[in-house]
Amino acid sequence: MQADPRYDDVVAEILAFFEVKLAMLVAAGLPEDHVVLDPGIGFGKRPEHNLAILRHLDRFANLGRPIYLGLSNKSFFASLCGLPVGERNQATAVASALCSARGARIHRVHDVASVKTALCLAASLAA
Repeated sequence: MQADPRYDDVVAEILAFFEVKLAMLVAAGLPEDHVVLDPGIGFGKRPEHNLAILRHLDRFANLGRPIYLGLSNKSFFASLCGLPVGERNQATAVASALCSARGARIHRVHDVASVKTALCLAASLAA
């Protein structure tokens, strides 16, 4: 999965996947309001793919479902900021706050307190 991920347009391809799968789930009887979208940050993606997804979260939000992000301590923070494992909590908090402004509503994190503070500040500034 990580060996050689390739996309022509990672955002468009994930959106198309979500649209098809969401329609299948609803057709099978699952209420649409039970679906959360996870674009899979870090899974089968290069740093540039992850950045494209995060920069265009609003396009995923247009599908009308909550966006889930698992940004906590991701390896792409190493390539972006030179952060080794164990030193990525601040990057996680900042990225989570920035992504909340772009539509991410559910955040998987390890350091809950720092992300809670960052999300609180982001929400206060957005109001």
